[in-house]
Amino acid sequence: MNEAIKSFRRLEESKKPIIAALNGFAVGGGTEVTLYCDIVIASEKAIFGFTETGLGLVPAFAILRLHQTVGRQKAEELIMAGGMIKAKEAMRLGFVNNVAPQDNLMDAAFAVANKIKEKGALAIETTKTSKNRKLGGDGFTYMIDALSMFFDSEELKEDMAAFLEKRKPNFRG
Repeated sequence: MNEAIKSFRRLEESKKPIIAALNGFAVGGGTEVTLYCDIVIASEKAIFGFTETGLGLVPAFAILRLHQTVGRQKAEELIMAGGMIKAKEAMRLGFVNNVAPQDNLMDAAFAVANKIKEKGALAIETTKTSKNRKLGGDGFTYMIDALSMFFDSEELKEDMAAFLEKRKPNFRG
Protein backbone atom coordinates (compact mmCIF):
# COMPACT_ATOMS: atom_id res chain seq x y z
CA MET A 1 0.00 0.00 0.00
CA ASN A 2 2.86 2.38 0.71
CA GLU A 3 3.93 2.30 -2.94
CA ALA A 4 0.38 3.08 -4.08
CA ILE A 5 0.22 6.05 -1.73
CA LYS A 6 3.57 7.29 -3.00
CA SER A 7 2.43 6.89 -6.61
CA PHE A 8 -0.79 8.85 -6.11
CA ARG A 9 1.09 11.56 -4.22
CA ARG A 10 3.62 11.79 -7.08
CA LEU A 11 0.79 12.29 -9.57
CA GLU A 12 -0.83 14.87 -7.34
CA GLU A 13 2.37 16.74 -6.49
CA SER A 14 3.91 16.72 -9.96
CA LYS A 15 4.51 20.23 -11.22
CA LYS A 16 4.07 19.06 -14.80
CA PRO A 17 0.70 18.15 -16.31
CA ILE A 18 -0.13 14.46 -16.34
CA ILE A 19 -2.00 13.38 -19.48
CA ALA A 20 -3.53 9.90 -19.58
CA ALA A 21 -4.34 8.14 -22.85
CA LEU A 22 -6.60 5.16 -22.14
CA ASN A 23 -7.54 2.35 -24.47
CA GLY A 24 -9.44 -0.67 -23.16
CA PHE A 25 -10.24 -1.45 -19.54
CA ALA A 26 -9.26 0.96 -16.74
CA VAL A 27 -11.15 -0.67 -13.89
CA GLY A 28 -10.63 -0.28 -10.15
CA GLY A 29 -7.19 1.17 -9.60
CA GLY A 30 -6.95 2.08 -13.27
CA THR A 31 -9.96 4.35 -12.98
CA GLU A 32 -8.60 5.78 -9.74
CA VAL A 33 -5.35 6.72 -11.46
CA THR A 34 -7.28 8.68 -14.10
CA LEU A 35 -8.79 10.82 -11.34
CA TYR A 36 -5.29 11.96 -10.39
CA CYS A 37 -4.31 12.85 -13.95
CA ASP A 38 -4.84 16.38 -15.17
CA ILE A 39 -6.19 15.47 -18.58
CA VAL A 40 -7.69 12.15 -19.67
CA ILE A 41 -8.13 11.19 -23.31
CA ALA A 42 -9.92 7.89 -23.84
CA SER A 43 -10.43 5.81 -26.92
CA GLU A 44 -13.98 4.95 -27.85
CA LYS A 45 -13.19 1.42 -26.61
CA ALA A 46 -12.21 2.51 -23.06
CA ILE A 47 -14.24 1.17 -20.14
CA PHE A 48 -14.09 2.53 -16.59
CA GLY A 49 -15.43 1.20 -13.32
CA PHE A 50 -15.13 1.10 -9.57
CA THR A 51 -15.26 -2.61 -8.77
CA GLU A 52 -13.66 -2.60 -5.33
CA THR A 53 -16.86 -2.69 -3.24
CA GLY A 54 -17.87 -5.87 -5.05
CA LEU A 55 -14.65 -7.36 -3.70
CA GLY A 56 -15.21 -6.14 -0.16
CA LEU A 57 -12.74 -3.28 -0.56
CA VAL A 58 -12.97 0.47 -0.96
CA PRO A 59 -11.57 2.55 -3.81
CA ALA A 60 -9.80 4.83 -1.33
CA PHE A 61 -8.24 7.18 -3.84
CA ALA A 62 -11.52 7.50 -5.74
CA ILE A 63 -13.36 8.31 -2.50
CA LEU A 64 -10.98 11.22 -2.04
CA ARG A 65 -11.29 12.60 -5.58
CA LEU A 66 -14.37 11.38 -7.50
CA HIS A 67 -16.92 13.61 -5.75
CA GLN A 68 -14.94 16.66 -6.85
CA THR A 69 -15.35 15.59 -10.44
CA VAL A 70 -18.86 14.14 -10.71
CA GLY A 71 -20.58 15.43 -7.56
CA ARG A 72 -21.25 13.66 -4.28
CA GLN A 73 -24.42 11.76 -5.22
CA LYS A 74 -23.07 10.38 -8.47
CA ALA A 75 -19.74 9.51 -6.84
CA GLU A 76 -21.49 7.52 -4.13
CA GLU A 77 -23.58 5.69 -6.72
CA LEU A 78 -20.57 4.83 -8.88
CA ILE A 79 -18.52 3.63 -5.93
CA MET A 80 -21.24 1.79 -4.00
CA ALA A 81 -23.05 0.19 -6.93
CA GLY A 82 -19.96 -0.48 -9.02
CA GLY A 83 -20.54 -1.26 -12.64
CA MET A 84 -18.80 -0.30 -15.84
CA ILE A 85 -18.94 3.01 -17.69
CA LYS A 86 -18.12 3.50 -21.35
CA ALA A 87 -15.81 6.31 -22.43
CA LYS A 88 -18.56 8.64 -23.67
CA GLU A 89 -20.43 8.36 -20.36
CA ALA A 90 -17.18 8.99 -18.46
CA MET A 91 -16.72 12.12 -20.56
CA ARG A 92 -20.30 13.22 -19.88
CA LEU A 93 -19.67 12.75 -16.15
CA GLY A 94 -16.48 14.77 -16.36
CA PHE A 95 -13.63 12.41 -15.56
CA VAL A 96 -12.63 12.02 -19.19
CA ASN A 97 -11.80 15.17 -21.16
CA ASN A 98 -12.16 13.78 -24.66
CA VAL A 99 -13.00 10.57 -26.49
CA ALA A 100 -10.97 9.84 -29.60
CA PRO A 101 -11.18 7.10 -32.21
CA GLN A 102 -9.01 4.17 -31.17
CA ASP A 103 -6.60 4.71 -34.07
CA ASN A 104 -6.12 8.40 -33.17
CA LEU A 105 -5.83 8.10 -29.39
CA MET A 106 -2.14 8.94 -29.09
CA ASP A 107 -2.40 11.70 -31.69
CA ALA A 108 -5.20 13.28 -29.63
CA ALA A 109 -3.16 13.03 -26.43
CA PHE A 110 -0.06 14.52 -28.07
CA ALA A 111 -2.16 17.34 -29.58
CA VAL A 112 -3.23 18.39 -26.09
CA ALA A 113 0.33 18.04 -24.77
CA ASN A 114 1.64 20.22 -27.60
CA LYS A 115 -0.94 22.94 -26.86
CA ILE A 116 0.11 22.94 -23.20
CA LYS A 117 3.78 22.98 -24.16
CA GLU A 118 3.23 26.29 -25.96
CA LYS A 119 2.01 27.98 -22.77
CA GLY A 120 4.06 29.56 -20.00
CA ALA A 121 5.62 26.86 -17.82
CA LEU A 122 5.16 28.85 -14.61
CA ALA A 123 1.49 29.51 -15.40
CA ILE A 124 0.89 25.79 -16.03
CA GLU A 125 2.75 24.80 -12.85
CA THR A 126 0.86 27.33 -10.74
CA THR A 127 -2.48 26.22 -12.18
CA LYS A 128 -1.75 22.60 -11.35
CA THR A 129 -0.30 23.10 -7.87
CA SER A 130 -3.12 25.49 -6.91
CA LYS A 131 -5.77 23.03 -8.05
CA ASN A 132 -4.29 20.24 -5.95
CA ARG A 133 -3.59 22.31 -2.84
CA LYS A 134 -6.66 21.25 -0.84
CA LEU A 135 -6.43 17.57 -1.79
CA GLY A 136 -4.86 15.14 0.60
CA GLY A 137 -4.62 16.58 4.10
CA ASP A 138 -7.00 15.19 6.70
CA GLY A 139 -9.11 13.34 4.13
CA PHE A 140 -6.09 11.62 2.67
CA THR A 141 -4.75 10.69 6.12
CA TYR A 142 -8.14 9.35 7.24
CA MET A 143 -8.54 7.21 4.13
CA ILE A 144 -5.10 5.68 4.47
CA ASP A 145 -5.74 4.88 8.14
CA ALA A 146 -9.20 3.48 7.34
CA LEU A 147 -7.75 1.18 4.70
CA SER A 148 -5.76 -0.69 7.32
CA MET A 149 -8.97 -2.16 8.78
CA PHE A 150 -9.75 -3.88 5.47
CA PHE A 151 -6.61 -5.96 5.45
CA ASP A 152 -7.73 -7.91 8.54
CA SER A 153 -11.45 -7.91 7.75
CA GLU A 154 -13.66 -10.97 7.36
CA GLU A 155 -14.94 -9.46 4.11
CA LEU A 156 -11.49 -9.43 2.57
CA LYS A 157 -10.86 -13.00 3.74
CA GLU A 158 -14.17 -14.07 2.17
CA ASP A 159 -13.35 -12.19 -1.01
CA MET A 160 -9.95 -13.85 -1.34
CA ALA A 161 -11.45 -17.29 -0.68
CA ALA A 162 -14.18 -16.67 -3.26
CA PHE A 163 -11.64 -15.51 -5.80
CA LEU A 164 -9.48 -18.60 -5.31
CA GLU A 165 -12.55 -20.86 -5.41
CA LYS A 166 -13.89 -19.05 -8.52
CA ARG A 167 -17.20 -18.18 -6.91
CA LYS A 168 -19.10 -15.05 -6.00
CA PRO A 169 -18.26 -13.72 -2.51
CA ASN A 170 -20.89 -14.06 0.21
CA PHE A 171 -20.74 -10.78 2.12
CA ARG A 172 -22.78 -10.73 5.31
CA GLY A 173 -22.84 -6.93 5.84
